[in-house]
Amino acid sequence: GEYELVEASAGLRPGTPDNAPLLGLTADPRLIAATGHYRQGILLTPITGDAIAELLVTGEAPAEIAAFDPLRFAQTGQRHQPEEVTS
Repeated sequence: GEYELVEASAGLRPGTPDNAPLLGLTADPRLIAATGHYRQGILLTPITGDAIAELLVTGEAPAEIAAFDPLRFAQTGQRHQPEEVTS
């Protein structure tokens, strides 16, 4: 006989071309990345949280996450300066 499909799920694990996460400010300084851990996400949660918390509090990324700068894949490597929005 045949079985009825009751549930389907996908466990997405975002990764990067160099297998290292994206941690820190993106090209838009209003957006902070903490993604791309692939299968190491659960293991790296504490250190990622500490690093991003330091970035949020001090405005500076800790030296330990410099190698994981999201701009390492950018063509220009420059941060975008958003236009000021007035209402």
